[in-house]
Amino acid sequence: MPITKLSIDSIGGALMPRAQKILTMALLTGLFPLCLYAGNSDTTSVSFDIQAINELSVNNASVTLTISSALAGSQPNNATTSASYNITTNCTANSKKITGAINSDMPSNVSLQVQLAVPSGATSLNYVSMSTSAADVVTGIDASAAPNLQIDFKMTAEVSAGVVTTATRTLTLTLTDAL
Repeated sequence: MPITKLSIDSIGGALMPRAQKILTMALLTGLFPLCLYAGNSDTTSVSFDIQAINELSVNNASVTLTISSALAGSQPNNATTSASYNITTNCTANSKKITGAINSDMPSNVSLQVQLAVPSGATSLNYVSMSTSAADVVTGIDASAAPNLQIDFKMTAEVSAGVVTTATRTLTLTLTDAL
């Protein structure tokens, strides 16, 4: 098939404005598609980071412990109850612990103790007496996300404590670095 020479005037003649002629020439020469298409793939840089996550929450707003009985000839029976907590941390192995403290010491001859169930790989220190000084209750915490872990509360009293009217202590559990 012979190649036919095509002129701008044969497409639109003198009536075609100059811009249309240039556009037509670009289309005919194949330059125009290079300007319209950017290619079928490209790349971009994605920056990201993951910061330290250390979250602990207690699921129960309050618990109540009442000592009201004893076996004749023995100290009063212990009062026990439970609650639960959630923990999420992305720490390195064995780098976190949980401490516990109360806002005011217990009355004389009365003890409040807590024991926490632990996320996988951590160690519970069993029942630990609470005071205004923070005490370790869980050690060796690795990266974990564990919901509804049990907190056991135990209150003990000796008869020498006498009658104690209703009082409240605030227990603070803190997820902190294991120095």
